[in-house]
Amino acid sequence: MKNLEVLGTKLRVAGFGCLGMVAPDRLAYILTQIVAMVAMSTGGMAPQIWTYPLPDGRGGEGQTALQPLVESFLALDTWPALKHRGKAIPKVYVVLASCRPFSMDAVAAYLAKEIGPVMRMGSFEI
Repeated sequence: MKNLEVLGTKLRVAGFGCLGMVAPDRLAYILTQIVAMVAMSTGGMAPQIWTYPLPDGRGGEGQTALQPLVESFLALDTWPALKHRGKAIPKVYVVLASCRPFSMDAVAAYLAKEIGPVMRMGSFEI
């Protein structure tokens, strides 16, 4: 019988910074695709999506989407209105945290195809 890692003994966290935009109505789809690609499970939990600015004006402009996973979580944070020297530079940040191993390269390739170039990525384990 194959040795299975006990969930919660390690947490692998990977972050990706992409240039590009995601339409608010595509956030849940992208979350679903990443979850399937890394062979994890939502356990039937639906993603939650928040839009900014909040009613009181706080929070910049964009969306935060969070998908709980049986193995931990997946989050996307969009910043469609960012500019540098007057030029639009919309960004999307993605964080995948899991007790199970996953391929950062596969996630980065999907994000580059779906959103835009992955400008930075990194990971750590705790």
